[in-house]
Amino acid sequence: MGRRRRDHRAGSLPAVQSDLPRRPERNAGTFRGKDHRRRSLHAGAEGLGSEPRHPEAGAGRLYPLQARSRSARGFRGAPAGRGRAVKIPEPVIPGDIPPAELPALLRNWHLGSKARRHLSRRRFYEVTSLLDRSGGRALDAGCGWGYGLFLLGRRGFEPFGIDIVQDDFPAARRVASANALDVALAGADLGALPFVEGSFAAMTAVETIEHVFEEDRMSALREAWRVLVPGGVLALSTPNERSIVERGKRLIVRFPLLKRLFPPMCYPAGAVPRESYHPYSYHKPVPPEALRRMLEDAGFEVAAVKTVIFVWKSVPDALFAAARLVETALERAPFVRSLASTLVVSAIKVERSAYALSGSREQKSSGRAAAQDSNNCK
Repeated sequence: MGRRRRDHRAGSLPAVQSDLPRRPERNAGTFRGKDHRRRSLHAGAEGLGSEPRHPEAGAGRLYPLQARSRSARGFRGAPAGRGRAVKIPEPVIPGDIPPAELPALLRNWHLGSKARRHLSRRRFYEVTSLLDRSGGRALDAGCGWGYGLFLLGRRGFEPFGIDIVQDDFPAARRVASANALDVALAGADLGALPFVEGSFAAMTAVETIEHVFEEDRMSALREAWRVLVPGGVLALSTPNERSIVERGKRLIVRFPLLKRLFPPMCYPAGAVPRESYHPYSYHKPVPPEALRRMLEDAGFEVAAVKTVIFVWKSVPDALFAAARLVETALERAPFVRSLASTLVVSAIKVERSAYALSGSREQKSSGRAAAQDSNNCK
């Protein structure tokens, strides 16, 4: 049994290995809220240097990555077809990773059963396939052991990974080296990114936003907007709050005795005080309509929304092929695919002045939603 699984069952969790102080109160009326010391804690990484933040943002210091000057508006890449079998790039996993450094997500998912391998690979591939191959720097938030970094590198990007918990970084460096991939890693909080404005052409966050403390999610999306170049794309995945799986979890938490009948999984968090928050145990999916509103309020224009994956993680290997056939059929069914387990979204950074002049958010949202519904029924 994996270390993290044991921790979850035992009710104890490893401490977040970060020097970040507790987040102070934010001023919701400002673009990024009151400044705090967390960004400056990341600025001393060797070889990266630092420079002052925007004059309006206080005295924090950030990584100057010399963002590309060209626009990234070409990032509306065509995703893989629904239910269509695609060959997902496979990284070399070095055999010399010490057991103590082998991440649970690598051991139990990427190298696990056929169903778990499928879920792990498919989520990352669906997110990265929303980006075209224009290149430039790409930030992977919650990078873990680096599978997303590998896929970004295969698509021609210069990958930079961040994670608030850095336990998996030694393995990430070994995997990158085994695949001749040049990556940069940094411990960072998604709500206070240590980068100057316009540092990245693209940003990904696979199964990450649901682990961000609910009150901090708007700040995280605004930070994503800040570090992207104009026209840059944020692509993310998160558990579909409307899915069969999440509906089942909400039922199970109402009747705790049911937990004994199911394998360990992330159950939706209730009212969790900040002092008890830990990203490993905190799981609170964002409803699709709420995520769209948050992205638009942060300054993004939502470009694509889809739901994928019906295979359950506990499907036996002997039944996996049949489960994939069922999944393919369900993902092609217009009235059923909204119940798939994973929500995948891409959004383009829009300059705030242009966004304000283009009409009210409500009008833009309703028009895009109607167009998306029409596209889903084709």
